[in-house]
Amino acid sequence: MFKIGLESTFISNQNYYMRGGMLTALYASVEGTHKNEEAEFHLKTDNKLVGRPRIRQVRVRGVECAIPNSMKKYLSVCYPNFAAEFECTAELEPKFRKNVTHSAGAILFETPYTGGVISSAVFRPLRLIHGNGATAKCVLTCEIITLVFVVYFVIEEILELSRLGLAYFRKFWNLLDLTVVAFSVTCVILHAYGYILAHKLLKNGVTADDVYPGFVDVAYWCLQYNRMLALLVFFAMIKVG
Repeated sequence: MFKIGLESTFISNQNYYMRGGMLTALYASVEGTHKNEEAEFHLKTDNKLVGRPRIRQVRVRGVECAIPNSMKKYLSVCYPNFAAEFECTAELEPKFRKNVTHSAGAILFETPYTGGVISSAVFRPLRLIHGNGATAKCVLTCEIITLVFVVYFVIEEILELSRLGLAYFRKFWNLLDLTVVAFSVTCVILHAYGYILAHKLLKNGVTADDVYPGFVDVAYWCLQYNRMLALLVFFAMIKVG
């Protein structure tokens, strides 16, 4: 099994990898593995490359989302998994955006002893840079207000638990309040931990040739934060409803 990790914040890095490292590995010359370099290519002396590798970059076109009508005003266009009938052949127009998004990815190639290649890929978005504009300040203000509410409800639940004792756990709504508070505290911890990891990563620098930036760790904790936040919203909606 050969694992090739790819962490990139720009699509050009992916193209550089495919045209450089991947093709170089495919056509690597190993002494004694082939007689005619122009006709035969071998991978790791066991697998023979027949023909030429084909690399394509394809797009899918937007289709109507299969969602309830009440949600279509919020999400009108969806992009399905690639298939021939969904391929978009329109000319690609460049788009310039002020906001910058980041993602961490890992591409895995498995080469079983029977031959062939089994590939898989995981790409996870992450919040790496916190802006300084008006929107970022508004988000920061909302986060501080949310933190104040979390502290308030934690104190409230502790006081109620100390007053009622074990009788506190006999009511469904008390258990629901405790669940919401627990998920809120977890979200605060995960958000702070992810911010610390990203800040430490950027502080140490990621431009040196001998530095392997740990984007995967930041993306992993961002994913856990999003999952906890989804559960928090779910239980909060039950309480509000």
